[in-house]
Amino acid sequence: MSESKSFGQVVTQIRDFVTSLTPRQRLLLGGGALLVAVVLFTFVRLLAKPEMTVLYSNMEPADAQALGQRLTAKNIRYQLSPDGKSVLVAADKLDAARLEIAAQGAPSSGRLGFELFDKTNWATSDFDDKVNYQRALEGELERTIQTMSGVVAARVHLAIPADSIYSGQDRQAKAGVILKLKDHHLSAAMRLAVQRLVASGVDKLDPQSVTVVDADAGTFSSGISAQSASGERTADEALADRLVRTLEPVVGADHVRATVHTEVDPSTVEEQQESYDPEKIVALTMQRTEENNGGTQSGGAAGTASNIPGGGTPAKAQSSENISQSKSENGTYAVNKIVRHSMHPAGRLKRLAVAVLVDDIYNPANKNFPRQKRSLEELKGIEDIAKASVGFDPARGDILTVQNISFQAAPVDVPTPPSRLERVRSTLLDWSSYVRIAALLLLFGLTYFLILRPVKAHLLRSLTLATPKSGAKLPTNSGTAASHALSAGNEISNLIPEAEQHERSQMTQLKDEISSRVKIEPAGASRLVQSWIREGERR
Repeated sequence: MSESKSFGQVVTQIRDFVTSLTPRQRLLLGGGALLVAVVLFTFVRLLAKPEMTVLYSNMEPADAQALGQRLTAKNIRYQLSPDGKSVLVAADKLDAARLEIAAQGAPSSGRLGFELFDKTNWATSDFDDKVNYQRALEGELERTIQTMSGVVAARVHLAIPADSIYSGQDRQAKAGVILKLKDHHLSAAMRLAVQRLVASGVDKLDPQSVTVVDADAGTFSSGISAQSASGERTADEALADRLVRTLEPVVGADHVRATVHTEVDPSTVEEQQESYDPEKIVALTMQRTEENNGGTQSGGAAGTASNIPGGGTPAKAQSSENISQSKSENGTYAVNKIVRHSMHPAGRLKRLAVAVLVDDIYNPANKNFPRQKRSLEELKGIEDIAKASVGFDPARGDILTVQNISFQAAPVDVPTPPSRLERVRSTLLDWSSYVRIAALLLLFGLTYFLILRPVKAHLLRSLTLATPKSGAKLPTNSGTAASHALSAGNEISNLIPEAEQHERSQMTQLKDEISSRVKIEPAGASRLVQSWIREGERR
């Protein structure tokens, strides 16, 4: 019974307090209470909301949505980033979510790889197995190509012919690859890398049989033609890449485009040349012969006497003389001759045509900076650099052109900007710890300034009004008012025994203070009691 009386007194006091307020004070009190309730509700929600951390990022939106559904099935709360490519979970659930993903594997909206064979199906035929193997191989190649720097997406198609029982009728495999790149430019190095990567993963596939297509630029590079044409195309791209790398430090990155066309002689030429110089005669052989014959002969007269030994000496000796001389010269002469034998292999460069496009001078960071055309001196310097880079030879009939043309910006996939609510939500998530502290301080501040401080001021104002001014005359019925005040004090004393021990002491002290105040200022006490009586009669 006492508890119900105490509760009724509290309700009565609150009602009296609200009744004594002016309409403006009531409006301020109600608005303050509502604001405190809203802040308290927000603060409780922030405290109850766990801190979110990233589980997966840079995913396709479809993959992120599928992953979220799997987390929901496991009673793991998740949240998607504003762009839909990241999945966030509570910090205390991060390990459980990772174990779940590791057990079932990360979702992938693209084609499946060799996980097609994770489940055994005994009803499939040999043809089905071959088709599934080709699908799995294409999926694995796509995943591998997408790990390359600058590749956003990739698609691979394989044409694998069936094996033939005749060795002479085997056909080579072919492949087609389409790439979506970040910089929208397919370089020769990346093309060759993709061709060799795909060829190394497929049996009986030559790199020249892989066609690579740029999805944005529409350019393609195929190696299915003759070897000479492939070599010519490779030389063109190599020269163009070298020219671009040389000019980019001069005009700026992504502000130059170059195209090179080489005219190559695919035939093999063998030639032999002989040249003679009639003014130069050379002696090949020379033979000279010289003969000299000559001498004297003496004797007696012809007959027996001169031939007999001991014969008589002739009276007079007889003598004769015979001399001959001959000369001959034989020589071989030839004209000076030069013999040249040369062989020119296939692929000899016959002519070179180069086109270079450079962008205007402008600063993308400064929107107020207008575009400016390049001067003739600057274009002449760029032309000289380009000639030296590609090995320009005017005697060969080479052509090189440099033009200054304003480039059009390549289309860029601009993500949808987040809404205002999403930005506020992201900011609150990033600053959640600081927001909680600030909300707590704001809650205490609002409670003090909107509730405690007005109540305190109202009580002090009530006591001030109840205190009489100095020199005030006592009313004629002061004794009666004092007696009423004392009787009210007695009523309070009747309630004291029913209170607790701690409250009893407070009530006793309060009764003594009221009694002393009534004795000292009976007029003020009388007015206070009369106001209470009038308020009771109005109710």
